[in-house]
Amino acid sequence: MEKRLSEITSEMFQCSNCFESFQLHSHLLKHICPGKLKHIIACQHCGKTFTRQSSLVDHIRLHSGVKPFSCGYCGRAFAKKYNLCVHMMRHKGEKPFNC
Repeated sequence: MEKRLSEITSEMFQCSNCFESFQLHSHLLKHICPGKLKHIIACQHCGKTFTRQSSLVDHIRLHSGVKPFSCGYCGRAFAKKYNLCVHMMRHKGEKPFNC
């Protein structure tokens, strides 16, 4: 039988198989797939879930406003190194994406 996710309210998540409710989406995911999702990490600010610690660290910077990566040309700062790299390509006249 397929288990589906359904949101009860903005703060509660319910298993549509057994109707047990959880405050965090990550707890519902662990309930549905207990063996597969052992390493899910949830953001303490918003509950968004991640499978890698580095992704959670990047995400938390968005909440805190910390922007440790700054442009050497114009001084603009970014929370993620990738965004700085894309920004730097524009300074150099390079297109960040190929069509």
